[in-house]
Amino acid sequence: MKKGEIVVTGYMKSSSDVAHSWRFATNHAHVLEYIYVARVADPGESTIAAMSRLAALAVLAIALAGCGGTSSDEQAASTLPSSPPTATVTTSWCLTFGNSTSPQKSFSTETLYLSHVALRSDDCLSTVSFELEPKAKVPGFEVSYQPADTAKVEDGSGDPVEIAGEAFLVVELKPAMTARIDGDRVTKTYTGKNRLPGTDPVTEVVKTGDFEGVVTWVIGLDRELPFSAEPRGNTVDVEIDSSEG
Repeated sequence: MKKGEIVVTGYMKSSSDVAHSWRFATNHAHVLEYIYVARVADPGESTIAAMSRLAALAVLAIALAGCGGTSSDEQAASTLPSSPPTATVTTSWCLTFGNSTSPQKSFSTETLYLSHVALRSDDCLSTVSFELEPKAKVPGFEVSYQPADTAKVEDGSGDPVEIAGEAFLVVELKPAMTARIDGDRVTKTYTGKNRLPGTDPVTEVVKTGDFEGVVTWVIGLDRELPFSAEPRGNTVDVEIDSSEG
């Protein structure tokens, strides 16, 4: 018997004690089999009872066959609940405790050496990281907003430096250098670019000085925004609150 078939059997006893048996097989759509066989009758069952049971079984089989038109797969599919409509809600939460526009600083007595500068941004913060050597030391720094006429100037020479933006956050790493000096031997510790492109609200990050133990970078911004400056191991992270419109 195949999956989904229903088989109904019955028999009727005759005077010769031979039962005439019928077998109906249906899959709800069509009668698949109608088989007539003969076998020895059950002596305990009357002819009337046997005929009644057979008639009922035959009617059931035909009724099942008449319910056709829908396969078992289609019936299963019709009982599956429809998928509810979906909605997408996007919520952005920015936690920027302690940020302000006031100058921030940290002191150190040991000279460190700049090795890497990087900018990364997300929906909440734009972070400029200054990594220094050796890694076991905590760098000193001072970070503050300065007017264009003092921020866009090269340390030592006083030459003007072009920096895009409307606000200028000046980062002074001190005491710090970009090269180790051993007699006549100079080994650069920072070999990266002196001008890094920015992403909104940062316009660009520009190195403006390496003079008398102070390494200076300027972060150009399209507007003045709250920030924080934190030493994290041997790195200074300047985090700018970019969530403000």
